[in-house]
Amino acid sequence: MGFVYVLSIGDRAVSVIDTKTHALIAKIQVYKVGDVNEIVVTPDGKFVYIVSNIELNPGNVGVIDTKTNTLVANIRLPVGDGLTDVFQSPLAITPDGKFIYVLVPSVFTSQASIIDAKTHRITSTVMLEAGSASVPVISPDNQFCYITFQSNGGLLASIDMKTNKLTSSITVGGAGAMAITPDGRYLYVAIVVGEVKVVDTKTNRIMTTLEINGAQRLVITPNGKYVYVTSFTNGTLTVIEVATNTIISTLAIGTDENSRLTITPDSKFVYVNASMNGHVIVIATKSNHVVATIPTPTNPIDLKVTPDGQFVYVISGDVDFGSVYAIDTKTNYIVGRTSVDNTPRAIAITP
Repeated sequence: MGFVYVLSIGDRAVSVIDTKTHALIAKIQVYKVGDVNEIVVTPDGKFVYIVSNIELNPGNVGVIDTKTNTLVANIRLPVGDGLTDVFQSPLAITPDGKFIYVLVPSVFTSQASIIDAKTHRITSTVMLEAGSASVPVISPDNQFCYITFQSNGGLLASIDMKTNKLTSSITVGGAGAMAITPDGRYLYVAIVVGEVKVVDTKTNRIMTTLEINGAQRLVITPNGKYVYVTSFTNGTLTVIEVATNTIISTLAIGTDENSRLTITPDSKFVYVNASMNGHVIVIATKSNHVVATIPTPTNPIDLKVTPDGQFVYVISGDVDFGSVYAIDTKTNYIVGRTSVDNTPRAIAITP
């Protein structure tokens, strides 16, 4: 049995839902929830981290203890005056769950604040390039943290996590969403001008460039075979085969700038929210064909699959109300609905 945590910016609260009953079991007030925010669960499921208000004001990282569902820490971040990609999380948790890397962008000098998960305190700071930046991505072996920057022609920077120092940077042409293969071999960088860069992490060199107009978000299947990329300009979902690093399929499914993806643990199905159309679309990875289209009463905003693959939870709503829908992945029917506070923004599920 797991729990779903939903961050709502309207009432500055986190709603907790039991995945066994789809019932609301707790509501937690949080501080300074603004336009840039995300909610992430540690790998062991013991804590939930919420980041908010990175822009213009000192940001905060709230820490929720999942045993008691109480806010146990509120970590103040440095002032940032740059812009992150507001559709991506500005923080990343190491695979071993020991540290949290939080990006604080600035037009002068951006930085990464590193939080110790045991003490919930900032233990180190890495000074970075200035300007707009992407969400941090951490290698599966806990060795490197990758961040892209818009400045200086678009740089991809690598932080050595043993020393917390920059080790290298290469030009990729912009700041964009990233994803790394489960074996850590390839890093994929989406550049919204119309490219996905494939970086060999062993050599820190660009292996190839794939043309995908409006590339925005990308997710890799758990088995490491495919990369799925959303486009906000032409409403497509592009499929990249990792073995050859070539595009093998393009699906016109109506993706937009708010579309997000989640993939079942067995790598068999991809769920994509088409926010403007009010649907969740299901694609079978074996055929790359649409196998289901699930309407939601209000526009879907974010979605996540449970670790056992049984349910996909979808948050939707507006300034007046919010809802969380549970989709049974066997039938692709909505089997539960939970009301949450207005303007839900992000969702996370415990292991």
